[in-house]
Amino acid sequence: MSIRFIADGMLGSLARKLRLYGLDVTYYPDKGDLELLVLGKDEGRVLLTADVELHGMARRRGQPCVLISKKGDAAVAAQVFRETGLKPTLDPNGSRCPLCNGEVVPVEKAKVGSQVPSGVYARQERFYQCGSCHHMYWEGGHWFRLTRFDEQVKEALKG
Repeated sequence: MSIRFIADGMLGSLARKLRLYGLDVTYYPDKGDLELLVLGKDEGRVLLTADVELHGMARRRGQPCVLISKKGDAAVAAQVFRETGLKPTLDPNGSRCPLCNGEVVPVEKAKVGSQVPSGVYARQERFYQCGSCHHMYWEGGHWFRLTRFDEQVKEALKG
């Protein structure tokens, strides 16, 4: 069984980026500390937090947690990978939706139709869709930015 996470309200950007690596990360920006701890425990999730007090509460309760101490998205993601022993693998075929955490699956181009702009449809061959919110994805400019981010994460892991 892979590690599942719950991120506190300060870590929305981290949650979205870890989802792209295929990690199951729930994120509730409107939940209080106690609610996060209960949800995390009930769902068997590791708490990700930059809040020292919340981290201390989690530790006292025996809740697995990672206290985020780094700055910058790549360094923070690298810290999570390092402390959990996970390896960063950025692959659209194993990704999760950055918006809702649903599983992203490949979709045949012929079935995409009007769900993407016509120019994107003409230029792209591979498409992916979230099984939960049905958002469409493809390997456009955002994917190239993500691969640069992935390189930064891997560099930070070396240091």
